[in-house]
Amino acid sequence: MLYILEAIKNVDYRIVNLLFSNRSGFLSDLFLNITYLGSNIFIVFLSAVVICALIISRKKYTALVFAGSIFATGLSVYFIKILVSRVRPDSVFALYLESSPSFPSGHSAMSLCLYGLLAYLAVLLFKKKYQKVIILIISILLIVLIGFSRVYLGVHYSSDVLAGFIVAVPWLLLGAHLIKNLRENKVYLSW
Repeated sequence: MLYILEAIKNVDYRIVNLLFSNRSGFLSDLFLNITYLGSNIFIVFLSAVVICALIISRKKYTALVFAGSIFATGLSVYFIKILVSRVRPDSVFALYLESSPSFPSGHSAMSLCLYGLLAYLAVLLFKKKYQKVIILIISILLIVLIGFSRVYLGVHYSSDVLAGFIVAVPWLLLGAHLIKNLRENKVYLSW
């Protein structure tokens, strides 16, 4: 087990060093903008907009499931960060400083859950296969780019990002499953 942890640490350090040594001004600006799409402020704002839209559309249970999935993901990340308390990469690598523990990446977890659920809702809404494929490709690309941005900007290790994705997957799948059941049972209107 110690060998595996040491191997993960070595890969993490190599990736951070590689990205740092190949960092450019254009890419730094690009990834600063991309990482904002996974920030707490943006996640809360976009989640609130989606929840309000669902409530206005008389899909109150779907709004509740959506909110619950996002909240559960955030809570899971919060407690794991406290439990593990991994120090972030050295500040020499960071394009800006973060104060919370490194493991797991909250940006990655929250992005996977939020944009994954948004993609699922959009796929249910659109009828044509090409529209569904485009939505899925855009969502996957956005999630991956947000995760990558965290490592590129030097505020996370690659294993933090992977762990963030892993933390979010059960909440995304549970949320999608419950939304599917609500849709199949046509439970939209009342509490």
